[in-house]
Amino acid sequence: MSTTDWNEIELRVAILQALNVARKNNPSLGGAPGLVVMNYLDANMVQFEETLHWLVDQHLIEVGESVFQITVKGVGYLADHLPPPDPPVSPSGPPGPAPPPWSPGDPPGHWPPKRDPDDPSRVPLRRKPFGGAGEIALPLPEIQDGAGH
Repeated sequence: MSTTDWNEIELRVAILQALNVARKNNPSLGGAPGLVVMNYLDANMVQFEETLHWLVDQHLIEVGESVFQITVKGVGYLADHLPPPDPPVSPSGPPGPAPPPWSPGDPPGHWPPKRDPDDPSRVPLRRKPFGGAGEIALPLPEIQDGAGH
C-alpha cells in the first residue's frame, strides 16, 4: 500500500479537519482514533506520528481515552489555515420574465408578496400553492434500510 507524501502544514490542517468532522458527526465520542485518521488520509506512520505530537504539544488536539479530539485552539488554527470559501457565482445574462401571479388579483412577483405595513394581521388573504402539477405538498419519509417499517 502506497502512502501520500504530505506537506507538513497540509497534514496538520487535514488531521484537524478530520477530527473536527468526527466531533460534529459523533459528539458523544468527540473525535477519532489515530489509526482511523491515518488510514483515511493515507499518510505514512512516521510523518503522521510526528504531526500528532506537534499538534498535541501546541494544544491543538488532545488525547482522549481512545481517540484524538480537536480543541478550541485547534478549531481556531483550522479557521486561520483554511482557504477562503469560493465566492458565490451569480447567474449571468439578462433577467427572465417576471413570475406570474399566484392567485387572481395578486401582483406578479415571488411569494410572499409584500404586505401592507399597516396590516396588523400580517396574514395573506389567499392560500398559495405549494407545488406544481404532479407534485405533492409534503415529501414522503424515506425508508431506512433494516428499519423493518
